[in-house]
Amino acid sequence: MAGEIASLNDFFGNLSNHIVEKHLKGVTATYQFKISGDGGGEWYVDVKDDGFSVSEGVHDSPSVTYEVPAPLYLKIINGKANGRMAVLTRKMKVTGSIPAAMKMQKFLPPRKG
Repeated sequence: MAGEIASLNDFFGNLSNHIVEKHLKGVTATYQFKISGDGGGEWYVDVKDDGFSVSEGVHDSPSVTYEVPAPLYLKIINGKANGRMAVLTRKMKVTGSIPAAMKMQKFLPPRKG
């Protein structure tokens, strides 16, 4: 995992390089990402106990939805911005299951900045 993640297409397209698989155990949830601005898009990650899939688009009934501008989400996944602070300052909106959102912090942690 050398270097910074430069694009969200690269991040979601190669999510298996970023997932900590041991923390998927026991998780069943769908994570929707609505990322605005240049380089943004819509993706969802479907996690089912030990496995996951990534799809472009909008899921019918996600467990958690993240709405965030693309430049900020790139900073968060690269470990250069704090996701909790982004939520507290209303720069990122998280709706749905907060317990599921907390689990994502373990299996998809930000990179060490």
